[in-house]
Amino acid sequence: MSELQKKLNLSEDEAKKPIGIDIKGNPVTLTEFEKVTMLNLATLDTGQRQDLVLKRYDLEKEHKISILQGEAVTKKQLVEEIKAETDLGRDAVQAEMSYLTDIHSELLGQPITMEPAPKVVPVRPWPPKEYYWVPKKYWWWFFKRYAVFTGDTSTSITNHAHGYRVKNVIPCFPKHNITPITLAGTMLTRANFAAACKKRGVVYISGVGHGSPRVFTGERGAWLWEVCNYDPAEVKGKIIHLLSCKTAQELGPDLVKKGACAYFGYDRNFTITWNYPDVFWLCDSVIDLSLCNGFDAEVAARLTIQAYNLQINRMRGIHGPTAVWLTWDRDSLKTPLHGSIYGKKTCTLRRIWFVRELEEELTEIREEEWEAIPEMDVDTQEWLAKITEEI
Repeated sequence: MSELQKKLNLSEDEAKKPIGIDIKGNPVTLTEFEKVTMLNLATLDTGQRQDLVLKRYDLEKEHKISILQGEAVTKKQLVEEIKAETDLGRDAVQAEMSYLTDIHSELLGQPITMEPAPKVVPVRPWPPKEYYWVPKKYWWWFFKRYAVFTGDTSTSITNHAHGYRVKNVIPCFPKHNITPITLAGTMLTRANFAAACKKRGVVYISGVGHGSPRVFTGERGAWLWEVCNYDPAEVKGKIIHLLSCKTAQELGPDLVKKGACAYFGYDRNFTITWNYPDVFWLCDSVIDLSLCNGFDAEVAARLTIQAYNLQINRMRGIHGPTAVWLTWDRDSLKTPLHGSIYGKKTCTLRRIWFVRELEEELTEIREEEWEAIPEMDVDTQEWLAKITEEI
């Protein structure tokens, strides 16, 4: 194994693929990198990009991908899509070019990575100390928080993603005094969703389903949110995360305009490989788990991008196509880091959204054991390593 291969953590299969084109139009491999002059990837025309990607696919083993909108696509089918220059084919070319751009940057000693999360982050207690004037026997009611989770189970890919979240994401929330409300299958209707979102104490909404620039859907494509066609009370003051295709284009900014505190989602088709699907769900779930653990939207976003980068590097040495599509999804992710149209960086689930009259509900108060979550300093690198160690 060469030093460059070690530096980039490339598998033997990945190291054999061309990584660029020289000034004569010939493909250049990693072993030839220091011997020839490669063209800047940004200067390649459509035909050159397509030809380079097809040469890489010629050396790739059989695998399958899926976008959240569709069924599995084989390597052979994807090659035909690339040749026909379909939407999926163009996406595949762009994914490879983004992946190669990162590799070129690393070869030149200029890795393109967003600033990582601070190593140590102070996380506020829950309930906030300034609200300790509330008698402890009322805490269970006054500080009650809910998180709404949706899961479309009508297609294999969304059902797989929902299953991962049920096992690895949702259990985090009760541990932090946030009660999950899960809507999936036939329960995932527009009426049930709207009612759940408007329930007092809901601070978080996290959904997996199909999407488009203007719509997020539930079971069997039934729309849950459509731009300008929902009650703003469903989103006001909440953090929203949609594991769905393209909703960051219009729906995400509209949710923020209607009062959502922050939005996390994707502006292109979220795409996975079926060889390692869980690594995609893992990277996306860092959003949920970071917020659940008390981090604000900015830290959650930085940790998620960091998780993508870690898994991209890991998958270079295991399965090239998975690293390619992880790069695509990372670059498709939109968060408050990417502009105020996606909300505020300071949003957190450990906050008080309301101070209402207790009256009627206090007449039904029953005392419950409800312990405060202490304030603490969290080492983000140790935390991120812990939640990714099982993949």
